[in-house]
Amino acid sequence: MKITLSFPKIITFGLIFCLANLIILNGCHPNPENPLLKVISMHGKQLTVELRPRSMGGYWLLAHDETDEFTPYPIKWPVYRLELGDVNQDKKPDALIGVIKETPYDSVMRRRLFIYTVEENHWKPLWLGSRVSQPLVDFHLFPKGGEMLVKTIEKEQNGLYLLAEYRFGNFGLNFSQYLERDLTQSEARKQLQP
Repeated sequence: MKITLSFPKIITFGLIFCLANLIILNGCHPNPENPLLKVISMHGKQLTVELRPRSMGGYWLLAHDETDEFTPYPIKWPVYRLELGDVNQDKKPDALIGVIKETPYDSVMRRRLFIYTVEENHWKPLWLGSRVSQPLVDFHLFPKGGEMLVKTIEKEQNGLYLLAEYRFGNFGLNFSQYLERDLTQSEARKQLQP
């Protein structure tokens, strides 16, 4: 069977696809008039990090401290969370950015966690994680025992939610432990941040 698409059908399909993505992702990224903005103090300097909408979609990862402006870095996908800290313990600020995108091995738009670090006033990808142990719902960076860990909410196969803890290792996030399992989403969200 041969399927032929005319130019108007392709345009119509494209518009429907774009509208569906907007409807599905509505509320998952910040309002353009209210960009994500975080401030962190590290080693006596205050660093301001901001995600500002790009005209062609996605965001610019911007940062500056008292003396330097960092080179903007493009984040090409919808964003649902921005966290700052030193996740890999190298005494440099890291930005943990929750993005919504597909990957070459998973064609479904899902929440992912990307980690960027600073080198000589430039953002550099540190870990572009496509998955954690279960589908990612949300995350939070928190201090524990002198290091910064990542706590996640993940959706279990039974439809309930779990809280897990990850440490940054030699190659990205390493699973540490399950903190709680078989939670409702609201129970998990209450326990995500202290």
